[in-house]
Amino acid sequence: MSPVQRKKLLTIMRDHLAEGGQILLDVSSLTAFEKCIELGIFMRNFMYGFWASAYYMGLMRTFIYGEDNVALDMYTIFEQAKIRKIYNWMQYFSLESLKREIEGCELVVEEVFDDVAGTPYTGDSDEIAVIVRRR
Repeated sequence: MSPVQRKKLLTIMRDHLAEGGQILLDVSSLTAFEKCIELGIFMRNFMYGFWASAYYMGLMRTFIYGEDNVALDMYTIFEQAKIRKIYNWMQYFSLESLKREIEGCELVVEEVFDDVAGTPYTGDSDEIAVIVRRR
């Protein structure tokens, strides 16, 4: 999602949040972003047939946009009768950048974890999970 789309979604969630209600959100962290590499993979029935039920060839290319902490996995699926392209954009966050986006939508971060299982926050996880409430 783009920053504009994320703001719209957070605003909708805030507007539908019951009094005293909370939301659990998780995002990919900058720790995970540091592990991203640009690569290309081309193979038959890529991802074990995930993209189509019949025989196909799949190409995945990963592009890294370091200045924005964004990665793009671009999939091209070559089937017998058609070619499809799928773009999977991933935004990676620091705790500070995540809090800025959340607080910009009149929400408050109440608790922070390394994952949705509630592991205490260390900042070393590939995820950041937060519990937020309406301001």
